[in-house]
Amino acid sequence: MKKTTSIWKAILIILVFLTSCSSENDNTQLSIEKLLTQKESWTFDHYEHIKIVEGGNSNFTKENIENQINSTIFGQILTFIENGEGINGYTFVPDKGIESWKWKAIDNSTIEVNFFNPEKNVIYENVNVNNDKLIYEFQNEIDIDGVIGIIYGKYIYK
Repeated sequence: MKKTTSIWKAILIILVFLTSCSSENDNTQLSIEKLLTQKESWTFDHYEHIKIVEGGNSNFTKENIENQINSTIFGQILTFIENGEGINGYTFVPDKGIESWKWKAIDNSTIEVNFFNPEKNVIYENVNVNNDKLIYEFQNEIDIDGVIGIIYGKYIYK
C-alpha cells in the first residue's frame, strides 16, 4: 500500500510539474493584425526576386530586377495602425512624401490595401510576419531601360 501511495504521489508531482511549465508553443498565436501593428514601423530591408511573369522583349536578369527594386524603395517605412489605416514614407528621401492608405487582413497570410491616389485595391500574398520581420509576396510592373515587365517577388521589411 505504501508503495502504491508513493507511485501516485510521484505521478501527481510529475503532472503538476508538466502542467505548470510554460513553453513557447503554449503561447497563443497572435493575429496578423496584432503582429503588424505592435511594431511602430517596418523599414524596407531588401527584395528577393522569384520569377518574371511577363518579360516582353527584355533581357531582365535577377540581378537587374533586384537592384531596381532595392534602389527604388530603399528607406521606405510602412506603419500599420490598429484602426485599419496605414502610412508609408521614406527615411532617407523625404521629398518622396508620405502616402496614406487603408488596410485589412483577409486571412492570416493575405492583406488587402486600398490606396487613395489613384483609387485601387492591392492584394499582398504569402504575408509572413513576426516580432522583427515582415515579408510579403507581390506581383508588379517594372521598367528597366524603357522595357516594361511584370515580376513577382518577396519584399522584406525589418
